[in-house]
Amino acid sequence: MTIDMDTVRDHLLRLRDELANRAGKIRGDLHRDAGPVDADFAEQVTETANDEVLAGIGASTEAELRQVNRALALLEDGRYGECTGCGEAIDPRRLEALPWADRCVRCAGAT
Repeated sequence: MTIDMDTVRDHLLRLRDELANRAGKIRGDLHRDAGPVDADFAEQVTETANDEVLAGIGASTEAELRQVNRALALLEDGRYGECTGCGEAIDPRRLEALPWADRCVRCAGAT
């Protein structure tokens, strides 16, 4: 199984755009771009609880975005698919499942 780098690049770029868009929307929601907190106390409690969940989703989205950007940088450097831990080739099946993976299964399991 070989890796088509153009296909990988296109997929990573689409994923980066989707994640950046999602992160922007989450930041906007957390900063109340749509309006102030509701005047009703019960609704404020719900909004605050939702903010905690949304902040967690935002952190996960930002982390995934960083991984995608790192994969794009490795792709541009010609090192995509090379394990940053041991230097061996990452199994293409792993890259298909996790296109931003920068470590082989063995090295990823060692951390």
